[in-house]
Amino acid sequence: MATLSTLSTRLRAELGDIGKSFLETFTGDGVTTRFQLSQAPVQGSTLIVKVTSPTYTAIVTGASVTATNTITYTASNTFTAGQVVSISGLSTSAFNLTNVTIATRTATQFTVTNSATGAAVTAASAVAVVASTTTDVSSTAVIEEGTGVLTLAVAPVSTAVITINGIAYRYFTDSEISYYVNTAFSQHAQRTTDSNGSLATMGTLPAIDEYPLVILATSMALYTLATDSAFDIDIISPDGVNIPRSERYRQLMQMVEAKQTQYRELCSILGIGMYRIEVFTLRRISRMTNNYIPVYRPKEVDDGSIPQRVAIPMPTYGDTTPASPVTVKDLSLYAGDDFAEIVRFGMDITSYTPVSQIRLYPDIPGSQVGPVILASFTFTKYASVTGGIVDTIRLSLNGATTADLPNISYYDLQLTAPDGKVKTYLAGKVFTKAQVSIPLGPM
Repeated sequence: MATLSTLSTRLRAELGDIGKSFLETFTGDGVTTRFQLSQAPVQGSTLIVKVTSPTYTAIVTGASVTATNTITYTASNTFTAGQVVSISGLSTSAFNLTNVTIATRTATQFTVTNSATGAAVTAASAVAVVASTTTDVSSTAVIEEGTGVLTLAVAPVSTAVITINGIAYRYFTDSEISYYVNTAFSQHAQRTTDSNGSLATMGTLPAIDEYPLVILATSMALYTLATDSAFDIDIISPDGVNIPRSERYRQLMQMVEAKQTQYRELCSILGIGMYRIEVFTLRRISRMTNNYIPVYRPKEVDDGSIPQRVAIPMPTYGDTTPASPVTVKDLSLYAGDDFAEIVRFGMDITSYTPVSQIRLYPDIPGSQVGPVILASFTFTKYASVTGGIVDTIRLSLNGATTADLPNISYYDLQLTAPDGKVKTYLAGKVFTKAQVSIPLGPM
């Protein structure tokens, strides 16, 4: 089954734009928040950004208990409240503390919260140390993938070390690669159908279509590079050296033409895509009802199975009917098997009431057969993310129900809001493959 991720990976392989890991370091100055990476474009989702603070040391010349559970240390320091400090070398051992948090701080002293007591110390030569710490700031960092500019939410302190590692590419960002794949799919598969006769989605695209689709996307990506190189100019130096920058444009256009020719030949030979050889089925229209006469798959002379209707695309005759406001999603299942479909919403559906039924025909004016209910889905609501809102519904049918479904039926999914308003979110056909093996009872 094709996915956007797998097709994108194949496109990068075709372009030679394979990701490579990199590691860069910068030094903070307490002011700068924007850093230019030497790599671009980069994959933003893989970036790991860490800031390692320096080790701070201060000479402690005095210590005493100045309030309940508060110890004040006299020391010229550059600490910050909230840092973790360790003090050693004081004559009053109770004031020698390890890994305590600085509560307050001035240029000449700092305090910690601790219940230790003892005689005040003056003119000491103890040491207070704030150890180096490493903080992962990836979640707050912003990366411009195309240019490789990284922006941090807070400027790292002076001498702090910023390390960035991730994946970089030579030509395209992930969003650009996804754009080429999606565009190529919309053009290549505009009339491609799956085994049920429905228009193919990326998940139901036949395997034979995947490589030609990648070739088409490759030609689009190369054309982008050619357009960029068209702005280069030839360079001629005074000493007669000639650097024809336009040669890169010519080479890229040759590659584009080669890929387009390859795509055209594959489509013609395999009978797929935009250059497939069309085979049409003549349809008859009833003079009594103005409806198409059904077409069924041919069978062998000794085949006693139920005739299977062919799902032939309907011509539009130039119709400009607006697209349905309801998302169309066909379901495919096997008779006698348990079935489940996951539907995710962008809102909290805790207080919404769902209903979804399967009918032999939609309840439409003029229908020759009434809206016979064949089955009703069972619902389970849950949160798609741990601790998140309830935004997902699981529609399910047991095997006993699917065993009796016809080859083609219809369904929709409606939610009733707390105020009583009803909205349909999904609709489509239910394609049921007839079962062969019948489960036996206990033996």
